[in-house]
Amino acid sequence: MAEQFGMPGGAGGLQEIIGKLGMANPAGAAGLGGLMNAMQGAAKSGSQQTADMMDTVFKGTPGGAAMEEQAKLMLRAMIQAAKADGELDEQEKETILGELGDDISDEERAFVQDQLNGPIDVIGLAADSGAPLKAQVYATSLAAIRLDNQREASYLVQLATALGLSDAERDQIHTYMGAPTLST
Repeated sequence: MAEQFGMPGGAGGLQEIIGKLGMANPAGAAGLGGLMNAMQGAAKSGSQQTADMMDTVFKGTPGGAAMEEQAKLMLRAMIQAAKADGELDEQEKETILGELGDDISDEERAFVQDQLNGPIDVIGLAADSGAPLKAQVYATSLAAIRLDNQREASYLVQLATALGLSDAERDQIHTYMGAPTLST
């Protein structure tokens, strides 16, 4: 799933991910659908040789499993953020599933479907985010929404708190991504 979404483990950090997505202002993306389109486009336009090398090096290794888990964590972050405004309807769910394409396994599709249908779990998401990924999980969540209503802002405040990010760290991510900062 990591390669499908152009996120090979996030090894280069958030800046590399944003660069791969080709998004100058990820906070302005058209919600999760726009973000997933950009991610899939980046994956498709990426070097097949690099993807083949990553697959050869990491497939079936602990590193490959870690990248897969990190990709799932980032997907959870995006989907939960997209649901934060309470407006993820069946058509949007079908659009998201459609954007995954046909190259994913039934298990991967079921994972995304479970995330789409499940409740928002800020505490669970934060608990599954190891210390090195906390800022990346927050930034991924921020990139998945427009931040145009109080529900989304409240979700982000809750997420930052659960992740243990200070207001300054949270605001730095917003500034870096060109998103408005939150007042708590």
